[in-house]
Order: sequence, then structure tokens, then C-alpha cells
Amino acid sequence: MMKKKLLWIAVFVLIALASCSVSYQVLIKKCLWWSCAPERNFSISEFEIPQDYYPANAQVPHLYTDDLNSSVEAASKTVYWSEGLSIYSIRRFATVDHAIEAYNHDFDSSLLDYPKESHEQYSVVLNHKSEFSDDEHITCLSVNGDARCVWLARYHEYQVFFSASMGENEMTTDNFVKVLTYIDRRFQELIDEY
Repeated sequence: MMKKKLLWIAVFVLIALASCSVSYQVLIKKCLWWSCAPERNFSISEFEIPQDYYPANAQVPHLYTDDLNSSVEAASKTVYWSEGLSIYSIRRFATVDHAIEAYNHDFDSSLLDYPKESHEQYSVVLNHKSEFSDDEHITCLSVNGDARCVWLARYHEYQVFFSASMGENEMTTDNFVKVLTYIDRRFQELIDEY
């Protein structure tokens, strides 16, 4: 009788420990062991965009920790200059599937429904192709009279958003492409290093 009672206690303890372990994975890590993105030896703070890629009078802050929502790591910044701005956001998700869902959701967002800008003027931006991202979308559009180019990309479990005011005394098409190329190469360096 005593052996049977001890066996039930042992089974109960094992079930409780397994439940705690699964709960930790799902609630804290936001994934189960087999679906989690790999641990990385770098953080998203290592994706600062060099200041000289922005217009000369830009006020460039550092990336700051952002609201996580469904991500496990997030940072963003807004850079202002005389008549324009850029928005840069990078998020890391617990799984590649979560990153794909976020990318698809943001890709379908109403921002992409604004009137498109002339393709000739922004052809260097629109023809840019990432060498390393898994998904990307670039568009140039008009938002309340502000000509903007927008880039949305996914690298494994990461999602990157970059948008900037374009034109004279704004972000140039060459600098916009430099930003995209910089981010692309930075991901390649850091992920290949892993």
C-alpha cells in the first residue's frame, strides 16, 4: 500500500514539474522547445544605422527598447530632420512562424494602400533586392503629401521596418538603399557568425 502511495506521489510530482516546464516555455519563451528560434549571441541593439546615412541636419537617437507585443525583443527609433522623418523598427520573435505571421500582417496593413509615387523617381529604391532576407517588400507612396519609401523585411525570426521621407533636403534614394544594404549585410554577418 505504501509503495502504491509513493508511486502516485512521484507521478504527481513529475506531472507538476512537466507542467511547470511547459508553462515556462509557453508563457516566458513563447514557444515550445522544438519550435523556438535558436539562441543568438547578439541583440537587436547591434543594428544601429550609421548617422551619415541620414540627412545632414537629422537628430539621430539610439535605438530604444520598444513595446514587445508578441515579440521577445524589440527596438525602434524615429529620426527627425527639417521637414521629414524616418521610422526604424526591429523585432525578434520566439519562432520563425511568429515572424512570418507578423510580416504578413504588417504587409497587409493599410499603410500600403496610400497612393503610390512615381516609379521612375524611386526606381533605385524599388529595384533594390535584399541578398539575405527571407521576405521583403518595398514601396514608395504619398502619406499626407509626404513622399515616403517603406521597406518591410523578414530575416529568420526577425522583422525589420524602415520608412523615410524622400526628396530634396530629405533622405536620398541612394542613402535609403545604403540603409537597406547596411541592415542586410549586418544580418548576414551576425547570423552567419552564429
